[in-house]
Amino acid sequence: MPFCHCRIVNVFYWGTGCHGTLEKWVGGYALWFVPVLFMATIFVRIAFLAKNKNARRFIILCFLFIGYGLRHYEISLPWSLSVVPYASFLIMLGDELASCKKRIEAPCHYWDIWVLIIITAVISQFWRLDMAWNQITPIIPLTLGAFTGTLMVFRMSVWIRNTLHFLQYYSMWGRKHTWYLPSHKSRLCVLTIYSH
Repeated sequence: MPFCHCRIVNVFYWGTGCHGTLEKWVGGYALWFVPVLFMATIFVRIAFLAKNKNARRFIILCFLFIGYGLRHYEISLPWSLSVVPYASFLIMLGDELASCKKRIEAPCHYWDIWVLIIITAVISQFWRLDMAWNQITPIIPLTLGAFTGTLMVFRMSVWIRNTLHFLQYYSMWGRKHTWYLPSHKSRLCVLTIYSH
């Protein structure tokens, strides 16, 4: 379904003569993550066959080191597949941290959102995580930034759910509208290119 919508956007850009814009849009396709996510999901499912927690944690570290090695030695695979080990690492890390879900969703004073915003902003100021091009180094601050950024979004979502009830319809929007991502990515691309 997302590729269908992406194709509609592609036809629009070719029809309006904005194909130069389209080419700058991650090689023409904003959905590089679909094959990456597919392959990472397969690797993670295989890794979850190991029932021992320590074995899983070893596999998580292996994914991290393989991903780092692919980046360090600049090994590039088609369709951004060289980032699959790092993506698998992030998925498995998220599963390990799922045990903290109740603590993440617990209402509190939300001062932690500000701490997460500051950490994420500082890391983003100095380094850039770009999985489309396998730019995952330096790996420790970028992984920390990915973690704090994700946690920040979760905590902000809990805050919005608990305090700003009139915004709750946005949760339905994200679950029900698969067409939103490709159209949003194309608008973002046009704004980025023409604002510079």
